[in-house]
Amino acid sequence: MDQDDDQYRWESATVNAINQKNRRKELAQLPNVRLGMMRHRYVVLDRSDAMKDQDLRPNRLFCSIELLKEFIFMYFDSNPTIPNRLNNHTKETYQECEGEASIQTALEMGLQTLKHMPKYSSREMLFVLGCLTTCDPANILQTLKICKENEIRCSVISLSAE
Repeated sequence: MDQDDDQYRWESATVNAINQKNRRKELAQLPNVRLGMMRHRYVVLDRSDAMKDQDLRPNRLFCSIELLKEFIFMYFDSNPTIPNRLNNHTKETYQECEGEASIQTALEMGLQTLKHMPKYSSREMLFVLGCLTTCDPANILQTLKICKENEIRCSVISLSAE
């Protein structure tokens, strides 16, 4: 009986060692993969009058939407561990572009969503803006300070930068 137990332990230890060696080999082949990386991204698309400009054909809004569709597909494809969900805060599938953009309002909406995400995850906001100016209800610097305290990274793609 003792010989059978010893034989079983030896075979089990050998199999474990081989599995560990194979696992190390697999991880060595994937140097750019980060295990356990969770990402939460909030995308804000400008719907102000500036998005009607036709410097991109047919206009900035249409081009931005088409490129965002491609970006979202690639984002989910390259980050398979992220929660696969999209939140749409617009009431219609297409809204007319009017008025001016408010970065502060968008920041506050994103902050309300992202601040509840786990601290170990990456929390990001991406702004796609077509305007040069914004119409914010209060001091945007205070909102940016709160985003920084909550470790929320903000990036801007400006279509009308000078």
